[in-house]
Amino acid sequence: MELFIASDPAITGHDPVEDSVVLARLLLDQPELGGNARKLEEAAGWERRRFNPAFALLIPCVHDGRVRKSLQDDYPTMGILLADEDLVELRRYVQRNSQ
Repeated sequence: MELFIASDPAITGHDPVEDSVVLARLLLDQPELGGNARKLEEAAGWERRRFNPAFALLIPCVHDGRVRKSLQDDYPTMGILLADEDLVELRRYVQRNSQ
């Protein structure tokens, strides 16, 4: 993950941390999007290469028991089920990482 954070702004022109704030705000407005990574990706309108690093940065904000575990390579997780405490963590994440 550190490699994406360090190199993506220069290589892709997108900052995964800034992108993760955009995703966090989407999830705060529409928590149901978190349950399915594909739906969140579609809502963001980004290609997967941009979406995945940003989405991965948000996973630590969610209690481990609500992170959908699956064996696949498409996404860092298939989805996150958000409870009130996770939404609080996402708000804090946005506050810490907003410019």
